[in-house]
Amino acid sequence: MADGFGIKLEITDHSKEALEALSDAITKGLTECGLDLERWAKKACPVGNPDKWKTPPNYPYVGGTLRNSITFALDGELPNETQYKVENERADVPGAYDSPSPKEKGKYSRAVYVGTNVYYAPYVEMGTIHMKPRPFIRPAMTEHREELKQTLEDALRNFGGGAV
Repeated sequence: MADGFGIKLEITDHSKEALEALSDAITKGLTECGLDLERWAKKACPVGNPDKWKTPPNYPYVGGTLRNSITFALDGELPNETQYKVENERADVPGAYDSPSPKEKGKYSRAVYVGTNVYYAPYVEMGTIHMKPRPFIRPAMTEHREELKQTLEDALRNFGGGAV
């Protein structure tokens, strides 16, 4: 440095902040996908017709419990909605979710789960030997695959100020 020129170089590691921002973007994208999937599944969910069901006079049929119970959860978290309305004459009987969804095993793996805990949902979705299937969860995913992909791409494109 005899000639008076020098360079000072300082390196700052921002990888932790970048990974946090990426994780936040993924969480945001999956949450948006979950909200969309929930909405599409509820829209496609069949609701019974009281005129077709022979119920006892003291227990009038009111449909909608299956539809009301559809929700989503990010992996390892409680569902977006933890309670739902059970459609019957007893307003004091709520439906509830009280445990988190499965946690993805990979360090950077994330998932969104969409579904219901109503016991008869698989019979409606897949059918039985006495009833044709009336799917509502699978079509929400398969018919909107491109929209879901775009939602995730947009979330990642906008992560860290849009530098992708």
